[in-house]
Amino acid sequence: MHLRRLLAGLTALAALSTPAFSAPLSDAPAPLEVEQGSLPSLPISRGPASGPLADGNGNGLSDGLERMLATRGAGERVDVVATFTGPVDFSAVGRSVGAFDLRHEFTLINGFAATMTAGQARALAAAPGVFRVEEDFLVGANLEAARADFGVEALAADAMTTGVTGAGIGVCVVDTGVDGNHEQFNDESVVPAASKIVAFVDLINGLNGAPYDDHGHGTHVSGIAVGDGTGSTLGARLRGVAPGADLYAAKVLDADGFGADSIVIQGVEWCVNQSGVDVINLSLGNVGSSDGLDALSLTVNAAAAAGKIVVIGAGNAGAAPFTIGSPAAAQRGIAVGAAAEWSGDPADPLAGQWYSPGVFPAPFSSRGPTQDGRIKPDIMAPGHSIASALSDPLNIWGCGAGCYAVLSGTSMASPFVAGTVALMLDAAATPMTTEEVLQILANTAQDRGPVVGKDNDWGFGLLDAYAAVAAAQGLTGVTPTAFPVTSSGTDSVPDNGSTLISIEVTDSSMPLAVAVMGDGAISRTGWKPDLEARLLDGSGQPFLMANPLYPWLSTEPFMAVPGTESTCPAGIECGAVGRQETVWLQAPAPGSYFLEVFPFDGWPNNGNGGSFAYATSNGTTGPDVPAPLAASAGADQTVIDTDGDGLEVVFLDGSGSTGDIVSYAWAGEGITIPEGMTSFVTLPHGTYSIALTVDDGLGATGSDSVTVTVGLQSKKGGGKGGGGGKGGGPKNKTR
Repeated sequence: MHLRRLLAGLTALAALSTPAFSAPLSDAPAPLEVEQGSLPSLPISRGPASGPLADGNGNGLSDGLERMLATRGAGERVDVVATFTGPVDFSAVGRSVGAFDLRHEFTLINGFAATMTAGQARALAAAPGVFRVEEDFLVGANLEAARADFGVEALAADAMTTGVTGAGIGVCVVDTGVDGNHEQFNDESVVPAASKIVAFVDLINGLNGAPYDDHGHGTHVSGIAVGDGTGSTLGARLRGVAPGADLYAAKVLDADGFGADSIVIQGVEWCVNQSGVDVINLSLGNVGSSDGLDALSLTVNAAAAAGKIVVIGAGNAGAAPFTIGSPAAAQRGIAVGAAAEWSGDPADPLAGQWYSPGVFPAPFSSRGPTQDGRIKPDIMAPGHSIASALSDPLNIWGCGAGCYAVLSGTSMASPFVAGTVALMLDAAATPMTTEEVLQILANTAQDRGPVVGKDNDWGFGLLDAYAAVAAAQGLTGVTPTAFPVTSSGTDSVPDNGSTLISIEVTDSSMPLAVAVMGDGAISRTGWKPDLEARLLDGSGQPFLMANPLYPWLSTEPFMAVPGTESTCPAGIECGAVGRQETVWLQAPAPGSYFLEVFPFDGWPNNGNGGSFAYATSNGTTGPDVPAPLAASAGADQTVIDTDGDGLEVVFLDGSGSTGDIVSYAWAGEGITIPEGMTSFVTLPHGTYSIALTVDDGLGATGSDSVTVTVGLQSKKGGGKGGGGGKGGGPKNKTR
């Protein structure tokens, strides 16, 4: 067993792969029972551009296939996937389109994969009973990885959950295969070593003997989900989430990490037909927004209807909306987004290689909504710098059967959840449905970001594996995992200006990270408006270091400390178009810091500002509990009319209010007062009761009142205002 060439292995796998992709439940559409002979009929609220597998104009041809057919002659041959509203009548299809090459008839959904001419494909879309004809699209591995467990490690040490290892639960990984010789899949504590791989099928090359992986992605994914942790010291550190679970592997992607939709569907069918399989992991998918009604997504729904829990990587298409593809858009699949986390010690020679600088959505992780308007992903799990098993069949990296690599992607996040689901099923007293599993994951996840509940950046929040397994086991009084504290909010930056947000750090042992999500839209030149972000110290100065390129290759003697400045889409931590800006500081000293958000002033943004949301991460004092919503209108005050004109400006201060406040409203009988945390109002002599109402935007309000007295100065000169008074604000008197 070697750790040699660890980073080189990352480079090689990234080169051989391609980025692809993958509600509180009360706001999700009703679960679909997609069985043989039925297809869902849902109102469609489409995104800005229809995805390649969606049917935007309702003519029975997927948009991608329709564009392709426009460039093909009627006699040119194409590979298609066709789905039907009922059982396929091949005689009727033959009468409609003529003879064609049938490659596979699906068993979970009504449909088939075939090769036919472009003219036949057009005719098939209009044939009776046809729901949709799609291009047999190429599916890619979701590879873009700190060995973070988000509460999983606590399972081994907690007496309440002793013995919950996933034993007796089968996890089926549909991917590039699995290295059957790797120590993570062989119990090295017995002689001869016992393999945990129960069954293997090769739908690419037909080599259905010994399990193998000629790419490496499937081995990495399988190690995260079910690696047994035996064989070496490093192997024990990098064990899987459910080390006792059985592994089933379907090879549906080739040595380059690609495979056709129809082959992936066959892999899912194979998993469903294995009686020992309970969980299916799909760390793969298509690029482009999906409505969840394509053939592969429908197959996921059918697998769920057959009693399997299907977990899917959300995709690596970036932080822009409508980047959830197929099969992550499947209504009954659990779509998993990738998050960076806080485990790993950068000073540890090993853990430093899988260190993540705080909690934030990985910029590459795909975001919802789906093409038909549903919220995805469902949950976030570790997907940034994940160390796990690697297949090295040709000994390219010199690590043989004990190779490991650090990779990133929603491919890595998905098996964290698949392994957690295996633990949940092991812990539960009775079988669980997809909806029951997702409900527990939702209830136990740590909600993050400014939106309360499920949203298209965070899903239900961060996976808390320990709390989810304890809930499935029926335990009560369990303390959730102590996540880094989070605070969040919304703000805006003016054109050609900047906005400062104050941050207080209390724990220097944990990194400080901030994710900024800009509001806007995609243009030809990227996300607009293009906002930038950087961290500043307590005096408002940037974090700088000596520029190693000065003076030979750069005219600047100093440069930003890595991580403290984000200039997406130009920087390295960017999600495709640059909607997300991410900054971090590895070991911040306790004290005050600032997040500065400002617009890019060059072409094509030209200094245009806009609104944004942000979420911070620091410390390990437990889940963030927001301050209760409460209004504070300030202390009662007496304001003196010093010039004797009968009017005086009064300063109203609501800054002592607490909670997630989105609006401040001041009111007094017969008085018009501008809204805001602070406000000015001009009042004649008299005593007034002025009320402040604060609103959290979700229906909750708080109120308080202040008594203000406006009067003349005492002739003896002894009276002074008790509040605003002179200098409290500009006088704007009317007579």
